[in-house]
Amino acid sequence: MTCLRSPSTRLAGLAAATSLVVLGLAAPAQAAENVITNHTTEITTGEWVCDSAVLVADLDVIGEVTLILDDGCDLTATTSGLDPRSAAIHVEQGNSLTIDGTGALDATGWEGAGIGSRYRGDSGPITINGGTITATGGTIDGSGAGIGSGDRGDSGPITINGGTVTAAGGAGIGSGDHGDSGPITING
Repeated sequence: MTCLRSPSTRLAGLAAATSLVVLGLAAPAQAAENVITNHTTEITTGEWVCDSAVLVADLDVIGEVTLILDDGCDLTATTSGLDPRSAAIHVEQGNSLTIDGTGALDATGWEGAGIGSRYRGDSGPITINGGTITATGGTIDGSGAGIGSGDRGDSGPITINGGTVTAAGGAGIGSGDHGDSGPITING
């Protein structure tokens, strides 16, 4: 006796078999679409990757940004010198930055923070999950925080979950001179 199945039943069986095969495959790794180069001036919402030696000036963080410091990353961020009140990596209030990975980041501000806000600016949330981070603020007069706000600004929440962090300035971590600090949490 022959068992007859309709075309739709055969297609459903084929789709189920195909789904089982597809489910057994690992998804291919996706290449990073956003890679930081020496010409990068802003990083916008999403993931950004540094994978080599890069020098940037006055880097603006816009939106919710994750910066991944891959092996081989040696990211140096400074101010351009055109505005001594600038931060090396601007994370102004309303924006946020999460740093992760195993590479290195060295950020040096003037009256602003190394990582955070400029002079009289308030910083948004900053989270560090990994990497070797050196942040220096206020190199003109020691007034901006290494990580947080510039002189006369308030810092948003700062969370350190991992990595190796060295910070110096008006405050190593928190607000610059004459500012208020948001919560600082160090978990690792």
